[in-house]
Amino acid sequence: MHSLHNNSPTAIHLSVDRADSLLNPDRSLPWAEQALHPGFTAWLEIQLDGKPSNQPVILELTVPADQLNLACTIQADNQRCWVQRDAHIQRELRRHFHDAWLSLIFGFGVLMACFGIHHLIEHFWGETLPRFLSEGIIILGWIAMWRPGEMLLYDWIPLWKKRKLCRRLASIQVRVSPK
Repeated sequence: MHSLHNNSPTAIHLSVDRADSLLNPDRSLPWAEQALHPGFTAWLEIQLDGKPSNQPVILELTVPADQLNLACTIQADNQRCWVQRDAHIQRELRRHFHDAWLSLIFGFGVLMACFGIHHLIEHFWGETLPRFLSEGIIILGWIAMWRPGEMLLYDWIPLWKKRKLCRRLASIQVRVSPK
């Protein structure tokens, strides 16, 4: 009987002429966000796009023999890079939900104010004011709730997917071999 899930590792092959081409040239500067070259990290993301997320990933890196020591730092640098990105995205998610809840409170206040204005219009002006104006105020209140609802229901999903990808990229095992 065959299993529906194949847990054999996904192998990504990369051969470079210079191991330092995978590293960020500004990595020693205090404001350098990551040790890996941004082009390399983008390439890794593309390589995993569409691959099953339940499979472990192995990066098979081939470098010149005299650069094996430098290439061996890629494993730690890769993990550190993606763990830092994951932490950054976690902060973004926290800010997003904070802003969403504040927006929801504000939107709910606007909705309640619109219901109050609608009630006042109906009570004091009744049939003298066209009905579409008082109903328009209610619609305005619901529109104020639209964006907070969207933030809470949908907008967090891309950030969550990025976190999931970062965790997967941080778990990549790097195998280095000489050319």
